[in-house]
Amino acid sequence: MWDIIYKRALIESQHLICIFTFWLSLFCFNPSVFGQIFTPPAVKIKSGIYNLPTSPNVLIYYDKTKKLTYSDAIHLLNAGQFSKYANENVPSKYKRGLYNNWIYFRVENVDSIPLIFHIKGNLNQDSIFISSSGKLLKTDKISLNPTKDNHEILTVSFTNIYFLTLEAGQTIEILIKNYEYGYGVGNNIPKISDTKVYEAKYYAEHNNKIFLYTSGVFVIITIILIFGFQWIFSRDKLYFWYCLYALSCLFVLWRNLEDIQPMLYWSHYYISWNDSKVFHSVAVFFTYMVFCGVFLEFNPPSLKTMVKILALFCAFAVITEIILICIDYDCYIRWLFYRFVRYFLTLLGLISIVLSFKSTHPLAKFIIAGGSLMASAEIISMIMPVRFSSSISLLGVYADFVLFSVALGIRSKLIENEKMKLTLENLRLQAEKENAASLLKSRIASDIHDEIGLGLTSANYLLYNILNVKAPEVEKEVHRVIELNSQMVSQMHDIIWSMD
Repeated sequence: MWDIIYKRALIESQHLICIFTFWLSLFCFNPSVFGQIFTPPAVKIKSGIYNLPTSPNVLIYYDKTKKLTYSDAIHLLNAGQFSKYANENVPSKYKRGLYNNWIYFRVENVDSIPLIFHIKGNLNQDSIFISSSGKLLKTDKISLNPTKDNHEILTVSFTNIYFLTLEAGQTIEILIKNYEYGYGVGNNIPKISDTKVYEAKYYAEHNNKIFLYTSGVFVIITIILIFGFQWIFSRDKLYFWYCLYALSCLFVLWRNLEDIQPMLYWSHYYISWNDSKVFHSVAVFFTYMVFCGVFLEFNPPSLKTMVKILALFCAFAVITEIILICIDYDCYIRWLFYRFVRYFLTLLGLISIVLSFKSTHPLAKFIIAGGSLMASAEIISMIMPVRFSSSISLLGVYADFVLFSVALGIRSKLIENEKMKLTLENLRLQAEKENAASLLKSRIASDIHDEIGLGLTSANYLLYNILNVKAPEVEKEVHRVIELNSQMVSQMHDIIWSMD
């Protein structure tokens, strides 16, 4: 009897396994059924939302082959190969371009009215697929340029935005192929906003940062104008290199400002940040190093050797980056090269700071302090997320400008004091020269009066004695000599009077 029960139970269990396998196969290969079981909850949106994060509701797949198509991605999604997004799994910022990644989430309008909204992330040139109930509704490639919505709600164009309209109670599925730079820092994970409130809240959130960057732009422009005029009038090459350093920093600051101020994004049309990153890094470091060397008068002389090494490396970096851009090389390789360039430039900067400790220049402490702050900010920015790294680097640059401007002011004062000392010394020497000339004139006049006058007078006295001889021939000649002597005495008095 127990054998019969055991066999019956075994048969029933096999039936259950078969039924479970059948339903499992349906779940794995039927997209609509998969959406009900494996898809995370939809992102619920309503009027007034601003930058609603989708990260808790996102599934993501990192495509290391960079060859997956939309059909491949759907197959992997249905096969459960997508994983829940987690910050700790995000690749570092220097691994941009190493993978493509596919982002999947659902959006549901829980409001009672249709909603015009948009999704925003680092989505330049990415592809977006909109579907509902397993049916593909729309396929687009997100524009690289700033986009203005066709409802004319926003007064300015924003970047990385894709606009959608969702009816009340409607749910859609969104699949994004992200193959640009942003995924490495998680900025590609979209945030959703009601377009009607987005612009006002955006400026309210970013006004302080926009003001800080805009103020920095005007401050650096002021520095360029002030020290540029000083260079024009003084021809001091130190001011020339300081202006070039300020101009390089101005370009970097503008790159950061245009990213948060939509009205200034026009410059991105001509050259993107990703294409300029190596060039502005090289420009900032090179002009900075030459300025410091000229300021310290290349004391110690090893600073001149460092500048030559830096010049060769900068030429190599610029030529290599131009080649990579022209052949449209893999963006991951370009990011590795950019990382190498920043590390090497920072290393040279640290070595130069060490060398500056050997300088005997009276203002070397300003260069050491400024260089230390800049290097510290640069190192910190390398390990911080990208949304903080640029701001941290700029804080180091701001500190540099404060210290260097103070140092240049002190240097100008020292030069002015030195010029004043030289002027006073020249006046003293001129007075001594004039006094010596006056004494010399007096001595010459005295010598002429005493020596020549005495001699001529004595000669006249002797000649008058000869006249007593009464010889006619002698008398005639003696009178002639007396006359000449009298003329010489008269001319001597005229010379002395003229010298006085």
